[in-house]
Amino acid sequence: MTDPNDMTFIEHLKELRSRIIRMFLFAGLILICCLPFTNLIYSFISAPLMELMPAGSSMIATEVASPFLAPLRVTIYSALIISVPYFFLELWGFISPGLYKKERAFVGPLIQSSIVLFYTGIVFAYFVVSPIILSFFMSSAPDSIQVMTDINKYLDFVLKLFFAFGLAAFFSPAGFFAAGFFFLGVLFAFLGL
Repeated sequence: MTDPNDMTFIEHLKELRSRIIRMFLFAGLILICCLPFTNLIYSFISAPLMELMPAGSSMIATEVASPFLAPLRVTIYSALIISVPYFFLELWGFISPGLYKKERAFVGPLIQSSIVLFYTGIVFAYFVVSPIILSFFMSSAPDSIQVMTDINKYLDFVLKLFFAFGLAAFFSPAGFFAAGFFFLGVLFAFLGL
């Protein structure tokens, strides 16, 4: 690799392109590794709702391809989430030559801690927030309503919740959400952002 200070603008774009291609290839490789576990991943993601549903009930699919596409979509998102550290490694490799030594000493640990917090936010949303929210929704349904959740609607809700909490936790060390970032995650999830 050439010295970043001697590279032209076009050479920088070529390096960025090659790093983005490597990110996609890595995510594709992780997806291929996750595909045999599609049903297991889907069962894991749907467990909080399935535990709260009445005995003998299940989620429904209102579209023809939903039973195939919903678990596949969860697997794709899982592969992307697993790939996040590699994405930031590639981005770090691109931007770090342009930073001063003091900036690298500050930004490197900030990115590492942000990645850990991103995963922490997702885990918190899955194990703590998701059961509370789903329990509230299930218990607030009138007796005359039989709860039959569509798998696509459930996945949309849960994935938004996970990403909202993950992103809120990710940005917290940088000062964007200095206090109460989990509250903001709940707000983002309910607003559907």
